Amino acid sequence: MRARELAKSCDFTLIRPGVTAGDLSLHCATAARLHVASVVVPPAMVRAAADILRGGDVKVGTVVAYPFGTDDP
Repeated sequence: MRARELAKSCDFTLIRPGVTAGDLSLHCATAARLHVASVVVPPAMVRAAADILRGGDVKVGTVVAYPFGTDDP
């Protein structure tokens, strides 16, 4: 398996309390450069991640209340 094929089987997560817009931008840029399958971000950041990654090959995913309850109220 080649590196790019392996990357397409990986989800690149950014799930922790206190994630900033700057963290998200860097995370998405890295994901796009590596061509991973998806980024997984807090629910409140899904739209911003989708905007950053629009037109590329990286999908956006999220979690619900994992593990710190970082979902939108």
